[in-house]
Amino acid sequence: GLDYSQFADFYKKQDVQTRAKHERHLVNDYFPLIGLDVVLSSGGRVLDVGCGTGFHTIEMTTAFPHCSIEGVDISEAPIAIARGTAEEMGIENIRFHVGDAGSLPAEWTDSFDFITIFDDCHDQLRPDLCLNEVYRVLKAGGVFAMLEMRGTSNVFEDAKLAHSSHVYASSLFHCLPVSSNRTDALCMGAMWGERRARELIERAGFRKEDVQVLYPSFFPINDVYLCRK
Repeated sequence: GLDYSQFADFYKKQDVQTRAKHERHLVNDYFPLIGLDVVLSSGGRVLDVGCGTGFHTIEMTTAFPHCSIEGVDISEAPIAIARGTAEEMGIENIRFHVGDAGSLPAEWTDSFDFITIFDDCHDQLRPDLCLNEVYRVLKAGGVFAMLEMRGTSNVFEDAKLAHSSHVYASSLFHCLPVSSNRTDALCMGAMWGERRARELIERAGFRKEDVQVLYPSFFPINDVYLCRK
């Protein structure tokens, strides 16, 4: 494994790619798809796990100004950028934290109406612990939406997907090294796929019947796991 810091300015390059993929569809298509506009129409508390430089988090604050939004990421450098951007824009309903998604603050238990993860759970050393924490801090009746790379959990089936060679390569040189850097790491990688993701989501406490997997045409290389507690 390799430490995330060994990838230098990777998070900046990832931010450019993420904006290119998501900026056009986030507010008009993705937020309505996961029901964020309904849940947060009159306010609420939101957590963005693995928020990086805060692009998605800040988009939520501008779309839903009556909400209270927290962003958490394990790396200090992108959090510093996120805080600076929020300050420059004069956004007051957002707070960014440096922290491990597998060990969120105890006082957050049962406190969020909506939790999001954007293409980040597979990078966790222990995605199972991350999902356990998501379940703990989500309110009863709350919603969790996780965007992940589209995959089947079977390399031979994945070979039929147009994007698989690109994502497997990216995973080999980044996602797997950073998610393998501890003796107890699960080493999932970006193409961990639907079967493994479902297993960990259900093991965290979400009931099978309360988990939907969506395949949005506007994000053609992603799945969305939409879960209600």
